[in-house]
Amino acid sequence: MAPLGNQKNTSSQDSDQRYIPRWEVRNRVLYYLDDEKVPHEGQTKDLSCAGACLCLNQVPASAQRVNMEIFLSEKKVAKLEGQIRWVKRTKDETQVGVSFSNVTIKAQDLILEHAFAISPKNYNNLWFRGWQ
Repeated sequence: MAPLGNQKNTSSQDSDQRYIPRWEVRNRVLYYLDDEKVPHEGQTKDLSCAGACLCLNQVPASAQRVNMEIFLSEKKVAKLEGQIRWVKRTKDETQVGVSFSNVTIKAQDLILEHAFAISPKNYNNLWFRGWQ
């Protein structure tokens, strides 16, 4: 597991032209699948206000509900809920696409502040891409 604050200062350059940009970050995640009481641990691969790609040690089912705490720093934690949209296994890990639901303004603000703190230039370039 990568230590807190181990973020890459580049933004995700996905060719799918997401409406909401994602930022490549490696943050600790505690997550609960469906109504589990014991958390599992993973990390983000990328993150936005609308969803994330998580790197996990287990293989959850697609469409499963997930509640998570993403540790943006030692003092800032975004509490989010969502649904697993896709699962991709690699030789080292399982990558899971999660779309968030019922995202609070507080969680959105935390994610955007985190993205800006990582790389203000990339934040502005992605968020305002195409503006003149």
